Amino acid sequence: MWAKHSSPMMIRRAKRAAIFASPFVAVGLWAGYVLKERRKAPAEVRFSIGSADDVLTEQLKTGDVLLFSRRWTQMLPAGAALSVMKRSVFDSRFDHAGVVVADRFGTPHVAEVTYTGIKLRRFDERILRSKCNEIMLIPVNFKCSEETRAKVERHVKGLTYREPIANTLWIDLLGALKLKTTKPGEWGKPPKYVTEPPIIGKIVPASPAVQLVMSCLDMAGAADGAAVAEWKYPLAITPKDLENCEVPLKEGANFGEPHTVRVRQ
Repeated sequence: MWAKHSSPMMIRRAKRAAIFASPFVAVGLWAGYVLKERRKAPAEVRFSIGSADDVLTEQLKTGDVLLFSRRWTQMLPAGAALSVMKRSVFDSRFDHAGVVVADRFGTPHVAEVTYTGIKLRRFDERILRSKCNEIMLIPVNFKCSEETRAKVERHVKGLTYREPIANTLWIDLLGALKLKTTKPGEWGKPPKYVTEPPIIGKIVPASPAVQLVMSCLDMAGAADGAAVAEWKYPLAITPKDLENCEVPLKEGANFGEPHTVRVRQ
């Protein structure tokens, strides 16, 4: 008798539990799918000799800027939500940025801020492994001596920005919210560009990725620091500003014609 009366109640409880758990199950399945896709090795990790990509690689130089429109469906849930939000806040189809840093042999690498810290990866490997919707290259033309190239490379390799993923996600969220809700001048007055922790609090940048790009252009002597400070609060620079080639450069330096490296339909 007790079982007959309790069965409907147990069924209702089970249904409620299933409804409550379903979002968590969906998020878990999504994360599992993304991690599985990331573990897949690309068919190639180097460009074919003589291909258009290979020719482009030969033309890359330290200081060239890369903009990324990341595919949120190929990101972990929290990162995906931030990617969509940042594109809206930045008013740009790009939510991420990187900068080319050549080694002493002339091989181009991509330096960028990721959710696990600053990474420096070979250009061809970074592009071939990418699942972005679009990658745009903006050449930065300036006189880059071997001394300058080595200086920028040492700068990137010397950065020790390593944070737990939860911290970097929080920094990204806070930076985007600050850009949307407060005046940049109220963020504090850091020394030029912020590329190292602690960057939580008043001095959190709108885009940590852009801060790395700007610090490299400044280190290379391409960006005009004084003009940048007059033009815009340094921490408020976004991928949109790079996309529009609005960042002030020193005399003799200029942005080249932007062109698309990758587009996924």
